[in-house]
Amino acid sequence: MSELAPFSDAERAIIRAFAAGDEGKRDEAIDAYKRVMDRTGKVYRGDPCFEFVGEFNNPCPDYGYRAMMRRLVLEATNASD
Repeated sequence: MSELAPFSDAERAIIRAFAAGDEGKRDEAIDAYKRVMDRTGKVYRGDPCFEFVGEFNNPCPDYGYRAMMRRLVLEATNASD
């Protein structure tokens, strides 16, 4: 099993809201991503929240991969409801 990034519940909620279309959460989501990177220095492959925001923080994003990660974030959100 892949290790999940150490986002707080509030940070994950922000990322999920951003993935669901709340563009006002973009900067907060990217800030949460940067805090995890600064704190741990690790890349968390297998964590859709981490990978989704990582593509928004990427100067040359892969739009297809971003769309796939958005879908996985939203599916995880729906599964937890």
